[in-house]
Amino acid sequence: MAFNSADTAAFKNVWVFCEQRQGVMMPTTFELISEGRKLANELGVELCGILLGDNVDGIAAELGEYGADKVYVYNSPLLKDFTTDAYTKVIVEAVEELKPEVLLFGASNIGRDLAPRCAARLHTGLCADCTHLDVDVANYIQHHMSEPITAEKIAEELFLSRPYLSRKFKEETGESQMDFILKEKTEEAKRLLRYSDKSLTAIGSYLGFSSASHFSRVFKTYVGSTPSEYREKHQ
Repeated sequence: MAFNSADTAAFKNVWVFCEQRQGVMMPTTFELISEGRKLANELGVELCGILLGDNVDGIAAELGEYGADKVYVYNSPLLKDFTTDAYTKVIVEAVEELKPEVLLFGASNIGRDLAPRCAARLHTGLCADCTHLDVDVANYIQHHMSEPITAEKIAEELFLSRPYLSRKFKEETGESQMDFILKEKTEEAKRLLRYSDKSLTAIGSYLGFSSASHFSRVFKTYVGSTPSEYREKHQ
């Protein structure tokens, strides 16, 4: 079956690119393993390292002490010294075969070289310079207000699994994504009802509601009155 980066259900586990130089693991690798362990625990999946080099089996054992469940080791004389093309090829082929849902790179020169190249070949997203693994879902919603937004669409656009994104959003805001979406749309509807001459149908359509009745039902749920009652009271 052909590799399909959009089929998020087929992907599982968190991977960390384990950077070594001349047979010595770089400190950034251990930091990433620690962060990756937290993420893997939240997702309920395994944390795996991917280690490239020549005769590097011996240093792979170190990663287990920092929380890695397993390490995929790729040995070859051609991988002894880092080259962009060789490392990219091996990593991309490993991802296509084993399908991790997250792959973390350190912010080293090598990591900054590999990450965008692997993302481009795999036709997937790249989140650069992440200090935290939280996603600003609120910002996305506010910038797509006039679209019919769904939790699936947000997860797809941000290249995250829906369960993980939903859980992180609930932790940060205390409410579900759908509640937040509808509250934001209702606030925008209130603004348009007060300060524009758009019809109720036009406002509902602009905000991505499926029908005028759907718009009215949602508005009344969050405001306590229908759109027409609200407009009459505030104009």
